[in-house]
Amino acid sequence: MNPETMTLKTQEAIQQAYQLAVDGRHTEITEDHLALALVQQSESVARPMIEKTGAPIG
Repeated sequence: MNPETMTLKTQEAIQQAYQLAVDGRHTEITEDHLALALVQQSESVARPMIEKTGAPIG
């Protein structure tokens, strides 16, 4: 993966996922970290998509 070809929002989500893993003292970034980072991102399409399903967020 070349970060230079990723959108700024994608780069930010990956960085946030990394920080979530570090803060949780986890040794790897998982899909859970990335999903949480996407939901927390401002102007993310992930949050409205999840809300449409009726699933609770947070």
